[in-house]
Amino acid sequence: MESVFNISNCTAACQVKYATCTLQGVALTWWNSHVKTVTLEVAQAFPWKTLKKMITNKYCPRGEIKKLETKMWELKTKESDRVEKYIDGLPDMIHDSVKAARSKTMQEAIEFTIELMDKRIRDVVENKQKFEGTSGNNQNQPQQNKRQNTGRAYAVCNSDRNIYKGLNLYVPSVITIMK
Repeated sequence: MESVFNISNCTAACQVKYATCTLQGVALTWWNSHVKTVTLEVAQAFPWKTLKKMITNKYCPRGEIKKLETKMWELKTKESDRVEKYIDGLPDMIHDSVKAARSKTMQEAIEFTIELMDKRIRDVVENKQKFEGTSGNNQNQPQQNKRQNTGRAYAVCNSDRNIYKGLNLYVPSVITIMK
């Protein structure tokens, strides 16, 4: 409310008038009964801080605020839940291996995933080189069109498992890695 007062250049004398015009429902009923007991002129003469304290005491008792604060702290996502969601979003080829590692923190899970992906990529490259090296027709010919620069790109996202999202080549960081 204070920011509205500031933006609209509301003077201190008009703050209670303005604020009470925005009340609705039970709060408006409470205000109308308060006005009947002390008159409108007296009620609107209260400073904004006094009205704010009255409303807070009426509708935000300290005990209720404490309960809400406690609930909020309990809503914090546990590290194990975050790790589980991360692992569930991994590709099938490494999902079971990362899950079996039973990482306790996100950092451990991410590091293990990167190591595993690097190993899988190395294995694929080695198998490809073995296959190309054993092919009978290509042994004496120079190999052209080989990629000189290779890179890797991983995507981490919260998604349902087993859904292929594809590589977003419009993201500058991915383009940089792949060059």
